[in-house]
Amino acid sequence: MPTSTFFNLPLDKRNKIIDLAIGEFEHLPYDKASVNRIVKESGIAKGSFYQYFEDKKDLYRYVIHLIVEEKLKYLSPLLSDPDSHGFFAVIEELFKSGIQFAREHPRYVDIARIHLADTASPLYREMVKEHLPRNQEIFRHLIDLGIRRGEIREDVDVDFLAHLITDMNYSVVDYTKKMGGDILDDQLMNLVGRLLKYLKEGIGVPRVTI
Repeated sequence: MPTSTFFNLPLDKRNKIIDLAIGEFEHLPYDKASVNRIVKESGIAKGSFYQYFEDKKDLYRYVIHLIVEEKLKYLSPLLSDPDSHGFFAVIEELFKSGIQFAREHPRYVDIARIHLADTASPLYREMVKEHLPRNQEIFRHLIDLGIRRGEIREDVDVDFLAHLITDMNYSVVDYTKKMGGDILDDQLMNLVGRLLKYLKEGIGVPRVTI
């Protein structure tokens, strides 16, 4: 995380450094991103940078932290009272909130996409180990609720399902882009609708008709 020296900078100077870091990481994987470019474009001395951050990794971790915290702002209202809605309704709203996040923060989504694609990187494994348990715990709780309420089959692998749902939000956005779509159109929501249908048919408890 940044040092107190960084947080003592004027807000506009802090924002400029972070904005330039986002610009670097949204186009390049971590290994190819350059602190020198960030320093040069921000107009600070390279020595000053190392008074603000321990190294490039420290800066990158802070950017990822900002992304995670921003996305949680979109999800928190839904997760504050999950007992008041059914499992599939909550998941649908979480996807919608994730899409809204992607629409309003496309640069963050590009950073996450590059980060998630670089699975061979030791940093990827480190960051996953740091953030994944928090995300999966949210979905484990929702799945457990769904099982207790009789919405989800009791034989599902809760941990594996939580992992799948954690990854699905980025996956649908990425798939839409690869297929030439736009996260601002209805194609993404149509894809989410199909995905939820697959979930219901695969893990949902079948309705008994009389």
